Formats: sequence, C-alpha cells, structure tokens
Amino acid sequence: MKKNILILKQICKCTQKKTVLNQFYMNIQNGEIVNLIGMEDSGKEDVFSILFGQEKIDSGEIVFNRRSYTQMSQRIVEHAGGIFFINNDEPMVAELSVAENLYIVEKMNYFKRSVSRKKMETQAQFVFAKFGIDIAPGKKVGELNAFEQRILRVLRAYVKRAKLIVINDLMDDYLWQRMDKIIRILNQIKEEGTSILWINSYPDKITEIADKTYVIRQGKNVTTFYKGEYEKEKILNCMTGSANTAEKDLKHSLKNTYAFEVRDLSNFYISSTTFGCRSGEILGIYDVQNKFSRELRRTLLGRRFYNGSIRIGGKEYQAEQEYGAVRSGLGIIDGSKYQDHIFEELTILENIELPIYKKNARKRMFVNSRVTEYIRQKEYEFLDLKKRNIQDKAIGLTKGEAMRLIFHRWLWVNPKAICCFQPFLRLDVESREFLYRIFLEFAHKGTGVIISSANVADLTPICDRIIEIDGNKIKESVEKSYFPDMFQN
Repeated sequence: MKKNILILKQICKCTQKKTVLNQFYMNIQNGEIVNLIGMEDSGKEDVFSILFGQEKIDSGEIVFNRRSYTQMSQRIVEHAGGIFFINNDEPMVAELSVAENLYIVEKMNYFKRSVSRKKMETQAQFVFAKFGIDIAPGKKVGELNAFEQRILRVLRAYVKRAKLIVINDLMDDYLWQRMDKIIRILNQIKEEGTSILWINSYPDKITEIADKTYVIRQGKNVTTFYKGEYEKEKILNCMTGSANTAEKDLKHSLKNTYAFEVRDLSNFYISSTTFGCRSGEILGIYDVQNKFSRELRRTLLGRRFYNGSIRIGGKEYQAEQEYGAVRSGLGIIDGSKYQDHIFEELTILENIELPIYKKNARKRMFVNSRVTEYIRQKEYEFLDLKKRNIQDKAIGLTKGEAMRLIFHRWLWVNPKAICCFQPFLRLDVESREFLYRIFLEFAHKGTGVIISSANVADLTPICDRIIEIDGNKIKESVEKSYFPDMFQN
C-alpha cells in the first residue's frame, strides 16, 4: 500500500521583496519517481534548498515520513532513513576507496567499531552485482569519472536506506549515452520502496517515465502530468507560459565557400576524418559518446598532436592556444566549462564590450563613450538579463545568463567559424531559444556554425545538416529534409 513520504503544503517564501514560492505544493509517495521541472528562476532551486535545509520557508508545512516540520532539520538530511541529495558538486572523498565512500559514514554512525576493508569491499561488490555496475570496490574514488561518481552517490543513498533521493539538474554530456543505465538503477531502487525526486530544466527521459511531473513557474504549480500523459510540447508550453517556438522552420542563406574544413584529420582517437561547414551553414555533430567531439575540441586548441589539415576561411590553421584560434577567426565554446569564458571581476557591461575595445578606441587610446552607451541600452536589452544590473560584477550568473553573455559577445568578434561543444547542457527552454536566435544571427552574418551535442533533439530544430558520429569517425551526413526519417527526437 502506498504511503506519503514527502508533502509540501502551501509553501510560501520571499527574498528581497520578491515571491519565489507562492502556495507551492507537492506530494511524493513511497516507490515513486517524481519530476519537478521548471526554468531558471522558476522556484525549483528554492525547493531544493529548502529540502536541503539551507533556506527557511515563510509559511506552509513540510511533512516527511509522517512527521511535520515548519523548517527542515539536518537530522533527516543525509542520515539513514532520511533524504539524500545528488547534484554536480560531489561530496565524495577522493582519497578513499569506492567501498570506503560507500560504507564509511554508515560504519561511524551504526557499528561504533572498526569494520575491515575486506568486509566493506565484499559488501560493495554484492551491491554492484545487484545493480549491474562494473566498478572495482578497492579503486580510489578520485580515479572514477564523473558519471561513476554519481552512480556511487546514488548507491550510497541506497545502502543508507534513504527514504527519498533528490537529484538536481544532473543532465550532462555523458548522461545522454548512459541514461538507460540511470533509469534502470532508479527503477530498481524504486521497486524497493525508495522515492526519487528528479529536478531539471528541460524534459528528458526521466520526465517521460516519471510517475508524476510537477511543472513550476514563477513559484507556483502550473500543472501536474501523470504517467502516460507525457507530451513534450505541452510541458514546454506550461514552463514558459506560451507556445514553444524552437521547432519552427528557421531559414537563412548558405554560401558556397567553406568557413571551416578538416581534411584527413587523424590523431590517437579520430580516424582519417574529412568534413566541412559552409559560410552561413549551421552544422550539427550528433555524438552520443561525446568522445569524438571532445578530441576535436582539444585538437583545435592545440592540445592534441594530429595529422591532416584544418582550414578556417580557406586558410591553413595551425592549432594552438585559444587566443591563436581567435586571431585565425575561429571561436571555440565549451558548454561544460562555461565559467572559463566569464571574467567575474569585470562588470557585465565590460564582459560584453571586451571584443570591441580595440574597434571602439579613438586613436587606440580612448574608448568612445557614445558607442558604450549604445551597447548599454541596446545590447543589454537584447540579452534580457532580467535580474541583473549591467554595472554589476559578472559573478554568480546562472548557466543560462552566462551562456547568453558568452555567445552574444562572440557576435561582436564576427568569427569566420564558431565551434560550440555541448552548448545546451542544463539550459531551460528560454535560454535554448535564445541560443537558437544567436546561431541564426551568426549564420546571417556568414559565419559557419558547428554545434556538437549528445542529444539529437538539440540539433534538429536549427541545423541545416547533421553529421552522425559512430565511435571515432563519421557514420553519415544527413540533410535537413531527411531529419524526420533519420532521427526520432
């Protein structure tokens, strides 16, 4: 018989005279996978912080495992039978073994005595075998990749007999190829009565299989979708409050010249690859494993030895550090490391202006204040950073805000070609549509746009052509008219 594990009753919260949660409610029963989905600043992050005990509510009630709370207590967070949290900040101890990370906290809390490493490794091996996980229990956690660490985090919650596991915006490049494994593990845990709350910014495979999906917008419940009612477009429309425009037919002109070419490119991973992107073309690279794209990015930055040739705007390109790529007219943006593209000690305005200081300087000395004022009024308005003042330091920007700034700044550079690696990671629908508009701006200016993604649904709305990758080489090149037949979004 199902019983309620977590109930949020009429939760209200205000910060700095702004209502972030307004009569919000949610109900999670034992053995359920529940999806909480909303855009940036919708209130979903505040729900996460309240459950974690970092923030307090102004009014309402939280009921966890039949006990009522007005504020969450640390006693039920990260303790046996409590709530466990998984996000992109891993709390694992890198120097300890996998088995020690899995059991050491439990050893301290329950056994009150020493437990042999051999026993912990034997117990860990049993759990891994049960879930079909191939990780050596004696291996140091610091040697695991990010995906394996998150799997270990989930299993630690399982061995601690968690009542509820909260997983926050965990979509990343490696997860697309392994999402089926995540779903299988979560379903096994669900069958044993543990509940999962999956929080995200864009519909994914978990949204498809969730028992319930709560859509939150402006701190309020918009609607609830139950299992079997999943429709991506309806969810997107509920999230934004308007019809989704990402799937509209977006047209622009292509030129016959090539903005970006690689010929017989080979290194220790890439195998004799040749492809090109024309000026004004938006070319997608559908790379489920993301290994090909990762090696291409490293090669373009001069971090990998290679054979073959790379040409930018018809001229031979010698791969070197990023500033050398910019000089050659090549932009390179890595969505998984977007923080590296933001200068936090500068203001938002200064971050936007960086590429045009030289163009904007009179006699190479004095910045033209009239041009600066134009940027302040027009460009910031286009960026639509609603919560930010243009003179604020560029610190604490959300992923969506940072990506808007980064891509719009590149418009001022006017590169011959721009390579965008995994630009849509953890972006909500509004930020995604902003990037679509930016990509069209590049294409209209004659820039060749290359977009790499592990999710083909990111590419089909905007690309003129998609190259599908199979392992370390190109499988096929698909023109836009064949997308519906070749790719099931």
